[in-house]
Parts: sequence; C-alpha cells; structure tokens
Amino acid sequence: MRIKGICSSVTDGSHNPSQGIINSDYMMLSSKNIFDDEITFEEPRFLSEEDFERENRRTKISEGAVLLTIVGTVGRTAVVDSNMPAFTLQRSVAVLHPRKDICSGRFLMYALRGKRSYIENRAKGVAQKGIYLGEVANIDIHIPDVIPEYIKSLNWRISNVECCGNGDNYPFENTTEAFWISGTELYEMITNNANVQWIWGLLSGFRKELSREEAYDEEYVDIASEGIQSYWNKPIAPYCKNADIEIFAFDSSETYVMCNDDNIYSVLRKHFKGSNDLETQIDIWNQNTNCE
Repeated sequence: MRIKGICSSVTDGSHNPSQGIINSDYMMLSSKNIFDDEITFEEPRFLSEEDFERENRRTKISEGAVLLTIVGTVGRTAVVDSNMPAFTLQRSVAVLHPRKDICSGRFLMYALRGKRSYIENRAKGVAQKGIYLGEVANIDIHIPDVIPEYIKSLNWRISNVECCGNGDNYPFENTTEAFWISGTELYEMITNNANVQWIWGLLSGFRKELSREEAYDEEYVDIASEGIQSYWNKPIAPYCKNADIEIFAFDSSETYVMCNDDNIYSVLRKHFKGSNDLETQIDIWNQNTNCE
C-alpha cells in the first residue's frame, strides 16, 4: 500500500519560514533535529505565537505523526511523542499522519527505515539532495493484516467455553475449566472452524513475556452466572486485569471486546460497522435504568 493511502495527509514544513525571535515557547525545527527514532530540540528557530500558529496550519504536528527528512541527509525518521513541546518544521522534513485504522506511527517509522536505500537513491540535486513529496507519497509499504498478527503475538487464556456447530477439530471440548493456548494455535483454530458459534467464552490475550502466574492471578469467574456486571462499572476493566485484550462471548447474543491497543480497536470498529463503544453503551444502559 502506498503512503498516500496509509496516511491522512503527507506534507512538508515551511518553504518560507518566519523570521525567528530571541526566545519563546514555540519552535521551528529542521532536518538537523531529526534522527532515527529521535527528535532533538537543540538550536531551534524560535517563533512568535502568531507565526507558529500560521506555520502549524500546514503540518498540524501531533502525537503519532511520523517525521521523515527529505532534504540533505534524507531518510531519517522519527515519531512525535505526546510529551514533546510544541514545534513546527522547515521544508527539509516531511510530516506523515498515518491513519490509525491502518497502522501506528511506530510501525510506519520502522517500515520507512527499511526503505532508506530506496529513498536515498531517488534523492536528486547537486549541492543538496532532496526527494519530492510526490515520490514520498508513492513509496510502497507492506501492511500486514494486523488482526492475525496481533492474535499470534499473544498467549491466550480461554475459559467458560460453550460452542455449537462444526467444531470437530477444536482442540478442546465445551468446558468451564480454563486452559492456555498460543496465539498461533488460536488463530489456526478459528480459521479452520469458521462455522462454529461461540455461545459463551472468555478469551484473554496476554503479552508473551508474562508468565502464566504474572498474567493471571484472579479467582475463577463464572461468567454465565455473573454476566457482564464487571463491565458495567467505570472505569471498566477486563475480568483478567493484566490482559491486553479480552473477548467475551455473551450467551450467543452479544460479544464484548476490551483492548489496550488503539490501532486494533480502530480496525475492529471499522470492520464491525454496527458496533458500539462500550463506555458509551454503558452510559446509555445506565440512563435507561435510571429512567425506569
């Protein structure tokens, strides 16, 4: 997929930068401040608030934006963090805003690192080489299907299982007992048994670096009896508090998903177009209950 399809905008910094002032809270950086996975604020050009606002309309730099040097030493790339001071850029740096439903800023940063030779070979110029924005926008980046890769990246604790359908090849029987399975095994299980209906089930995904003891330290929960009561209390939390994602199949009628990864959340919301945000839904439920 080309960068122009991955990002909501692809632009560069100011071509006619404002005259700097002695000192202020507003900075303009250039390619000399952008390194691989690092943004420095040494020797910036300071701007007035008015000049900064005018320059920032072009780039709209925000958390998760990817910066790519495109003049001089081309191909260095970094991601904007939330704790960075306000800054804008000169034209030597491109600003890419990746769409959250496609990939994260850090994924795009690492992907562009892999394209460093490609970018360098397309830079033109004698005194100072540069690559045009049009060429940047057309760089082809391989975007894997994030959901399968995410499933495979975790270890899964599965409990309270009740299924029906063509489940002859499932690696387990209907059971309330909890068991562990790798993400690769879970993905293969799902893809090989697409016609199976989950009536009940609690699937909690944990980072692989966590041991089972570290990942899960709660007592057994009978979700068929307790229902979704733990999800109704704010702040909402998964049954398995250390899970990165939790999927709760509720009596064949509804499925609840809690996920710490904003990118995965966005992809799921986009795919399941009729889905509702859980916190918003809880507010609606509570309002209806109070009205009754």
